[in-house]
Amino acid sequence: MNDHHYVKTDSKEWRYRVFFIIVGLILGFYAIKLFIYQVVDHAEYAAVADENRTRNVSVQTLRGKITDRNGFILAENAPSYDVAVVPADLPSDTGSKEEIYRELSQLIDVPVSNGVLNDETAKLFTPCQTDLVSRRL
Repeated sequence: MNDHHYVKTDSKEWRYRVFFIIVGLILGFYAIKLFIYQVVDHAEYAAVADENRTRNVSVQTLRGKITDRNGFILAENAPSYDVAVVPADLPSDTGSKEEIYRELSQLIDVPVSNGVLNDETAKLFTPCQTDLVSRRL
């Protein structure tokens, strides 16, 4: 008789353990990387995302005349300029204020009147001239 005792090796069990350890290490690596991306480097990636999401684009608009169906001009572009004087930014003494007003008056060709209505300022007054009123009245 043959008394050979075969020792059963757990080769399958060993392979499963190695497989699960490798899979666990890979999942652990990805979990650590995910934690770093989401928690540690959050501010950096949020700034990059905002930069990708918004972009300033400057497009020159084309402007022209707006006409009705008969070709009558309803609106057109005309350059206009505004001059604003902030009283709080002016010097406190009256002489310096008047000098600034005189220099400004020469630059923009508007007389210094101090709000006084006389014949000279009345001659310089022009009523609003617009073509926006319908001419079919």
